[in-house]
Amino acid sequence: LFALINTSLFVLPLSIYAETDEKRALIPAGEYSLGSYYCEEEQNNADWCNDEVPRKVRLEDFRIDKNEVTNADYRECFIAGVCEPAILHEDRPEDFNKPNQPIVFVNWKDAETYCVWRGGQLPTETQWETAAQGKKLGGAHYQQLYATGAPEEVGKFEANSNGLHDMMGNVYEWTLDDY
Repeated sequence: LFALINTSLFVLPLSIYAETDEKRALIPAGEYSLGSYYCEEEQNNADWCNDEVPRKVRLEDFRIDKNEVTNADYRECFIAGVCEPAILHEDRPEDFNKPNQPIVFVNWKDAETYCVWRGGQLPTETQWETAAQGKKLGGAHYQQLYATGAPEEVGKFEANSNGLHDMMGNVYEWTLDDY
């Protein structure tokens, strides 16, 4: 799905965490508008954009982490003997191994394993897109060419309307289903 930089945000069932949990945002149940004609209209590429056709979806309440999973977070899972990173934390290039940077160089299976270890699961693409929306989209990290540079520390930029950081830029996120 993604070439080099991948991370995982994950959804946690409401039955496990209280509403006062400061690390997760509650996305309320409701009907949401997803998709956009931007890709087709602005990029003149209808084939590439076929999954972005505007549509309405209805979702139940869900919670999602406010921040991307960091190297430090993922390292706890590795130390517990559950997670197996493709490249050990210390062996990554220096500009990718800082504790508060989002975890990268993990595949989908590693991301899902981490989420299950934490008592959750990866969000579906529909949940992720819903959580990324809002009146305020939040800050973004687009100051480098694609596939160059290193990710910024998690939560460095302004949160979106849902209280989520880094939903636009920084690194890619895995979802439970195909995008």
